[in-house]
Amino acid sequence: VRREGEAGFADRLAKASPFSEFFFEALVRTVDLGSIDGRARLVELARPLLKQLPAGVYRHMMATRLAEMARIDPAALGDLVARPRASTPARRPSGGGMTPVRRAIHLLLHRPQLIETAGELPDLSGLQLPGVPLLQALIEILRSRPHLSLGAVLEHWRGTDEGRHLARLARQPLDVPEEGLQTEFADVMRHLAVQRTDQLLDELLAKSRLDGLSDEEKVQLRRILATRSGKAE
Repeated sequence: VRREGEAGFADRLAKASPFSEFFFEALVRTVDLGSIDGRARLVELARPLLKQLPAGVYRHMMATRLAEMARIDPAALGDLVARPRASTPARRPSGGGMTPVRRAIHLLLHRPQLIETAGELPDLSGLQLPGVPLLQALIEILRSRPHLSLGAVLEHWRGTDEGRHLARLARQPLDVPEEGLQTEFADVMRHLAVQRTDQLLDELLAKSRLDGLSDEEKVQLRRILATRSGKAE
């Protein structure tokens, strides 16, 4: 105040970051939110500091924000959250040890008509998992010709590595009752959509630390975090 005067001091107060933003920004600079270890470290750093806040709504909101950043259920933070949100784990698709991508391809090979009853499918573009380009290509073909037979699908890729991979999958019988196929396919596609969102979140957080985010990317990040906290925009 002596150096800048009352007006300068008031201006600094007006431009100051809220405590919640300063608190998390300071901690995030010391960890890698793109890794599980980094997010676990964030929780361990923040937990004892948040415990010093008076119990109540503000501490509850700060703990909920920490859970969002660490991508864990708020209930895992224990007494920091006075009203833990019940979590209902999503049903994981079955598939006898198949990856979700292989499972989706396997189901479509045996029942191409699942495309007609699946409704709008998630956009898997950019999902960095083995087999995703083949799954996308298969979905695209069946969208235009859902009544293709298994033989016709295999003929489309005959003589290619993809064709040999599809032939091996086609030889494995279905292990789901006919009446459960639609639910199984919906589950596996939902699981892949979650993985795509997780990957996108990691990419946005990593970019925010290095180059900063565009306005569109900031909207994407806010939307993902809001969805994770049950407050989709």
